[in-house]
Amino acid sequence: MIISKKQILSIGLIATASLIFGSSCQQNGKTKETDSTTDSLPEKQVDSNITELKLDTAWKDLGDSLEVPEFAIKLEFSEKSKKLIKETQESVIISTYLLGVPADKNSSAYKNDGQLALASQDIELLQEDFAIVHGMKIAKADLDLLENRDFDVSVNVYSGRRSNPNNVLSGGYYDGKISSARGKVHNIKLELIEEAHPIN
Repeated sequence: MIISKKQILSIGLIATASLIFGSSCQQNGKTKETDSTTDSLPEKQVDSNITELKLDTAWKDLGDSLEVPEFAIKLEFSEKSKKLIKETQESVIISTYLLGVPADKNSSAYKNDGQLALASQDIELLQEDFAIVHGMKIAKADLDLLENRDFDVSVNVYSGRRSNPNNVLSGGYYDGKISSARGKVHNIKLELIEEAHPIN
């Protein structure tokens, strides 16, 4: 079935993140944004039987900034990592960064690492495997500094370190342009670090 925006159940969310759960369970999410104001956005919850989800692909003009189109992340856990996350009640962080290359190669941003940080957002999942990345804002002034407005989207996934001081997950990342990220669901495979790098 196809679900529209109006059919999505809205509930409160602590910060600028949106979680989609694969069950009727409700959890709190956390987000962090770089160089932008943190507003309260509704959480989006859908039924696990949904086969297609309509994501907002439009850019929203907010005056001096633009709200970035939505995209979603679907986590694919190995059996061992799924078991560990469940047994230890560990959380999973989906960390999104928006980065662009400055047109001015003499700028400090280019000289430091070759990229300008546009925005960032963290979503924390508790026993869930699906999230919509939405509500990220980029200043128009920063976009004007870019060589190409089709900026980079970088997503890293790691454990929330609630049960272990170290990250226990491996393989969780997505890299692409906003033109290819927007409006789509991107799968990220995860396994335990000990699976990816076994000690002989």
